[in-house]
Amino acid sequence: MAAAIQGRMASCRFSITYSKFLHGVFRRGYAQAELQFPHDINIEEEVLQKMERESIKRRKHPGRFAQNILLPVPEKLVSAVDILIAKYGKKSTADEAKKLDSSIMGRHPPPEPEVLQKKVDAIGKRLEKKNKKDPAAMSEEELDVYIKNKRNMIQYILRKTSNLQKSIDYTGYTTIVYLLARLSKNYNIIRTCLSEIEKRNPDFAPSAVYNVGSGLGTAVWASNSLWGSAVKQYYCVDKSTDMSTIARLLLQGGDEYKKMAIPEVFFRDKPPSHSSLPFPLVVSAFTLMEQPTRTDRLELVNHLWKMTSEYLVLIENGTYAGHSLIQEAKEWIQESSMFISDDTSNDEPHVFAPCPHDMKCPKFAIKDIKIACTFSTSYKPLKQSKIASNKLTTLYSYVILKRGKVDTSDVKWPRIVQEMKHKDHHSHCQMCSHDGSLRHYVVSKKKTQRPVYEIIRRSHWGDKVPIDLKEASTEGALYYSEEGVRYRVKPKQKPKHQQIQKQQYADLMPDNTEQLENVIDSVKGIFNPDDSADQTDENAY
Repeated sequence: MAAAIQGRMASCRFSITYSKFLHGVFRRGYAQAELQFPHDINIEEEVLQKMERESIKRRKHPGRFAQNILLPVPEKLVSAVDILIAKYGKKSTADEAKKLDSSIMGRHPPPEPEVLQKKVDAIGKRLEKKNKKDPAAMSEEELDVYIKNKRNMIQYILRKTSNLQKSIDYTGYTTIVYLLARLSKNYNIIRTCLSEIEKRNPDFAPSAVYNVGSGLGTAVWASNSLWGSAVKQYYCVDKSTDMSTIARLLLQGGDEYKKMAIPEVFFRDKPPSHSSLPFPLVVSAFTLMEQPTRTDRLELVNHLWKMTSEYLVLIENGTYAGHSLIQEAKEWIQESSMFISDDTSNDEPHVFAPCPHDMKCPKFAIKDIKIACTFSTSYKPLKQSKIASNKLTTLYSYVILKRGKVDTSDVKWPRIVQEMKHKDHHSHCQMCSHDGSLRHYVVSKKKTQRPVYEIIRRSHWGDKVPIDLKEASTEGALYYSEEGVRYRVKPKQKPKHQQIQKQQYADLMPDNTEQLENVIDSVKGIFNPDDSADQTDENAY
């Protein structure tokens, strides 16, 4: 009995020791994949003196821009929403709003017509090779069935391999569904972006705001909550007259005979000419994704920049597709200004936020993995949406461009571009730095300056850290915007069934012959002209 007990105790001690050994191995291996924060880097002296002089706590340091608390939607706006939902809403409006919101978050920019035509030609050629019978030897009935099924098969494969999405028609009842789905979310996102301008440049107060793709007028409410009566005019442009009507009713408290809560708001369905005076603040939220082609997007971006005298704010959904459109617009403005500019630094575009540099996004340097630079904000859904939670979070991607140099003191401060991971006595922090590199630091309590540890420990995703990394080594950078990818950690593998599905339905290029044939073979019911028309139509789908 005693021997058995001693044996069990020995086995327990061995298992505990072995588990600790494995934990140490994996922990050391994980720590080697990161970079220890430089010990000689500290918070800027001016910032420390100001915080001590004004008794500013660490959690309220000057780099705090992330919005983690709920921003209340204005009461006048909420009461107007209640009136409109009660008047025009249905029992199914809440369910339809959830579907519409998920559809908007999952949207992609439509493929270019030239690329789409090349895919159609490539799929048609592969289908002709798979056909067993020569079309020249078919009868008229067989040829009609063959052409019809070929067209159906091409459409089916395109739906599986391309981002073919119908444009949303924001008219009539759809505007009420959109109101319930996106009003609170859009308001919090736009206000969070504009509040960074208000915090970093307190002397700036726009006299006029130009809003393209105004939608429900959330940019008007967000600007008014920050600058109030300083804004003398709001010029809102939206193609949907029904959406502009709903936005006007929201400003009128749900009654078309009342005065607008915010004066001097003008709604138009077409933008003004470039000969008119530019606006100090131009806002375009969730509009680039709705453009049918890349040419239309770039024309819109050119128009927005020409109408900007100080700040241009572009916002899209927090997806890779949304982030790619934001970067496309930013790079287009920067490249076009190089040829148009007449050597005056006052007209050159510079990134005000979120990047601390004017270079290409370092996350775009990663190959084979699509990583978007997004940020999160919290919002309270409307009570009519029938969502149990009082606090939801959403992701968004944005850029704020300034005409002329950014002369704020925090321009070179690195920004936290991923959710913080706090462990015992250390934190994992991914920063985008001034030199266009993305760095993953481990900020520990023992090996880091105390003020740095306390401030980073209390910072959040989207905040800027008041430190200067110019003297820090770039040896630990994950990847750079110019040099390409430098993997330090292996990417996570997706489940096998997801890999197979992605391999079957990936975007097909005309020269990708093997992948295209695999997709065609995987589709059940490859048409056969010898069968009857009814059977062939069913098999085509």
